[in-house]
Amino acid sequence: MEICFGKVSRNLAIQSDADQLWSAIVHELPGLASHRDGLQMRYIDDEGDDICVTTNDELQEAVRVGKETSKGFLSLNLSVTGMGQSTRTSIEESARSSDCDHDDNESTEDEDYERVQVPPTPPTPPTAPANPVQTNVQQVDVLQIIKNAGVSAISEINQAMDSAQTEMNKLLNQLGNTSTKQKETEEELAAVKAELVKENDKLIESEQKVVNLTNDLNGATELLVEAQEQAKNTSIRLMDLEKQVSEKAVWEKKYTVAEQERAKLEHQLTALRSALQALTAQPASEPAITKPAPVKAVKAVPIEAKPVTAEVVSTEVVAASPVVKPAASPELPPPYEKPAPILSPLEKKQQQLRDMGFNLTLEQLKEKLEAHSGNMEHVVISLLS
Repeated sequence: MEICFGKVSRNLAIQSDADQLWSAIVHELPGLASHRDGLQMRYIDDEGDDICVTTNDELQEAVRVGKETSKGFLSLNLSVTGMGQSTRTSIEESARSSDCDHDDNESTEDEDYERVQVPPTPPTPPTAPANPVQTNVQQVDVLQIIKNAGVSAISEINQAMDSAQTEMNKLLNQLGNTSTKQKETEEELAAVKAELVKENDKLIESEQKVVNLTNDLNGATELLVEAQEQAKNTSIRLMDLEKQVSEKAVWEKKYTVAEQERAKLEHQLTALRSALQALTAQPASEPAITKPAPVKAVKAVPIEAKPVTAEVVSTEVVAASPVVKPAASPELPPPYEKPAPILSPLEKKQQQLRDMGFNLTLEQLKEKLEAHSGNMEHVVISLLS
């Protein structure tokens, strides 16, 4: 089985007891010895679920599942609840250092083993003395070889220096170009700064214009509100005037109709009086013996009778002639007034409209009243418009 803590992994023998597994974990990772309570051991089963191991039965089940996987062993992921990153890193580093020490010890043992296994070097047999001429030739060849090697090394060094000089010249040229570009950039930056200052001045002017325009807009808004209020008042006044004009026209029509009726009635009354006077007047062809002479009609005031004296021509007594009282003018009877028919409220309104000169049927008047919520004034105004 395998245990993994962060980037550190260890291979352990299969444990069937949780306490034994904990002892093995502490042996491999001593830094976890004080974190027994917060330690969690998890593994991924064949269905992809994350399973936590806390009891012996769960551990045995985990080992069984690990054997059935493709790897053929159980891999437990160790984690400690509430552990900080620094503590986790220190435990991993201590585990890695223990691995290095363990590897060094193994390599040392291998080296010792190799040193022990290496057989001793046999002694070198004595050689015969060399020829001096041959020895000098060999020395000359060695010096020539060393000289040639030195010349080659110097040549290579010179080539390297030339290459370095070339690179330095390139760097100097690039530095010069960079300086030129830097100057150009500084000039462009200065121009941009000057342009930015101009734009800032323009922006300040624009802001001032915006403030002025805002003030003008506020003033115009106030004037607009006042104008709207005046227009509203004027509209109300105009409506009142139109109402007064419509009422005046209505009353003028009513007055015209009433004046026509009055003239008509006055004409009828005059004709009736004339007819009555003609009927009550006496004809002028009657004899004066039986009836007294017609007396001119005077005011209906009774006249007192006066005695008439007669001259005595004989002894006969002549009776006094009777005094005839003038007939009083008969009083004219009041004009005949036809009893007004009883009208319904709707018929009364229809009669009023007819008096104003509007000939509407009851159905039309009813529709007008429904359209104007029963307000007769609005009906009249709609008929006038």
